Amino acid sequence: ADTAGGDGATHWSHEVSALSALLVLPACSAAEREGAALVATRALCSPTKAVRHLGRAILHTLLRPADETGPGSTRARLGRAGAAPELLEGDDAGDADTDDLWEDVAAGWCGAGDGGSAQPAGAGAALPPAPLGAGADALLLGETQLSRALEWLVTDHRETDEAAAPLGASGILPHEIVISAVTSGRAWPYTSILPSAAANFSMLAARLFERLARHYGPALRPRLLPAALTLLAPGTKRDSLAVGLEALGGLLRGSARWPARDRRSLEADAAPAMAASLRACAVESLGDWQACLRFIASGRDPRRLGWLARLLLGGLDSAAVAHETSLAHANALRHLAPLLAELSWRGAPLIEAVLNAPHTRAAVCSGARQVREEVAATLALAMAAAHPPPLGHPHLARRIDAAVGSFIQHVVACCAVGPNGALPLEPDNAADRAAARAARVVALGCMRHAMMSCRPQALLPHAHALMPVALATAACVGDPDLANAGRACAVLLSQAPVPELGHLGPTLAMITGLAASPSWHLRGCLLPPLKYLAYLGQFAARDPPHSQAVRALLLQLLADPQLEVREAALPVLAGFVRLCGPAERRRLLAWSDKALRARALPERHAAVLALSALVALAPYDVPAWLPEVLDRLGRFANEPQPLKAAVSRTFAEFKRTHQDNWAAHKLRLTLEQQEMLADAAVAPHWYA
Repeated sequence: ADTAGGDGATHWSHEVSALSALLVLPACSAAEREGAALVATRALCSPTKAVRHLGRAILHTLLRPADETGPGSTRARLGRAGAAPELLEGDDAGDADTDDLWEDVAAGWCGAGDGGSAQPAGAGAALPPAPLGAGADALLLGETQLSRALEWLVTDHRETDEAAAPLGASGILPHEIVISAVTSGRAWPYTSILPSAAANFSMLAARLFERLARHYGPALRPRLLPAALTLLAPGTKRDSLAVGLEALGGLLRGSARWPARDRRSLEADAAPAMAASLRACAVESLGDWQACLRFIASGRDPRRLGWLARLLLGGLDSAAVAHETSLAHANALRHLAPLLAELSWRGAPLIEAVLNAPHTRAAVCSGARQVREEVAATLALAMAAAHPPPLGHPHLARRIDAAVGSFIQHVVACCAVGPNGALPLEPDNAADRAAARAARVVALGCMRHAMMSCRPQALLPHAHALMPVALATAACVGDPDLANAGRACAVLLSQAPVPELGHLGPTLAMITGLAASPSWHLRGCLLPPLKYLAYLGQFAARDPPHSQAVRALLLQLLADPQLEVREAALPVLAGFVRLCGPAERRRLLAWSDKALRARALPERHAAVLALSALVALAPYDVPAWLPEVLDRLGRFANEPQPLKAAVSRTFAEFKRTHQDNWAAHKLRLTLEQQEMLADAAVAPHWYA
């Protein structure tokens, strides 16, 4: 590799082959390690892209810490079990950052293989990797090597984008297969709470700079920090910004092993440039910034991240108070999302600061939809942070729940939904109506994010407050798009693990209260979520009161004064009877007999619909009990509308579903019943 890279006469493919072999073969002796490090350091600035890739991969492997032993290590086991309060981070644990933002957050923090992981008391300092040798050290700590390496890294980012642009993906070269095989465990893990959306941010490059910072300590700062901050300057292109984020993120993360004074000085110097770059962040670089912030915060003691939290909170305050563009305000909330997701319950002070801020509450009724959507996503992340409650620190979960509950009360109040769906469903005043619709976007967005991207269990304690908002929004006809979103969120919420967590009874009680609403649109919107609750409740709720509550609610909606509600309740009732079995079928038949004796048209129509629901239970056969139901239903074939129409539709559907095997099915029916079905399908006529 040294010969191929130095003489200029050998084809570059020979150097690629030699570097690939160096990447795979272990360096057994100090001389071999120093030689490989020197070759890899020189390869960082090679004019050949494949050589540069291999050089970075070799350095990444050589700088692997000696205590990084994989998922089965003691540190990894501590990370999964949860850190004890007496565990502190790093070698200078006694000088940890105990600022006011994290005054009572647990000090312990563990994770496998990251720069801010905790160690058991008395375990000693982390073992540093073996030296790279005087040649590699002279180059990496020299005046120009790292800055030139960053320039070539920018070129690699740009060439990757250009190669992927025509076909959507570039071809995989042999050396890339070798690199991916050796560094496969270094990819960014996917999490449902915060999926990785960065197109340019490279985890391999960021980890390389982190390991360089851990290896060389503060001596690396004057060589890497100025070049990284130059790439972060506002107005730089996307590829340059991504490289700057990789270098700065790795430097900040690697500084966790530095002395406290050097680490704080680095953070103080990097903060102003980061703030300026965050304010000027373009949409195309948002994913790279989120990945960098997540990389800095992942697995770190929250007391070491107070400076970052204050930096992001300051950006949020300036964007909101200074009335900047809606994109700047939304981006400030998006920048907070990685920190909230990574800190989880340890970020209780940050969650309280965000949710209790006056400008966050004012954004609930903001005119910018993207700001409201980000407020909803932030609220969903805050919900997920306290569920499940952390073992040993229940007071932090209570603090988060209190902040979330207070914010949800504010959102619900802004939604202007009356008790039990009282009319009007929206304010009459145009300005108040616009503010209420804006707040409902936040409520619906929070439910959608919590159900689809976070933890549905975290939403259930607040379902009694948010479900009426979703249903009332679904019943409003003034904004069809918002109404569709309300129906979708109501159905989503009904599919949460409600029965398993003991929320089925309160949820049914809340829906029963809404069934008394004077708005028939709202009463009709109760049926889709009720359908899922009835289905899911059969697996976990063996308590008779739950079945009785569902039955009473369905029969109430079946006899609703509004025709549309009665007809919409028919298929839901048929499904409920199918779930409950023969006993429920006999109970519904007895109820229909009683309802037929009523004089009011809605009750008589409900009785006919109940018989139609029984007929729908047997779409492809004729059980012994069905002919009697058909006889009772046929008595209303000549009644006034809508009874006659219900009978005609039921008989027509019965004939359609039984048509394939009608020769066998009709043997179970009397001649009169067959004629009744034929008359229902084809109207009788006479010729003179």
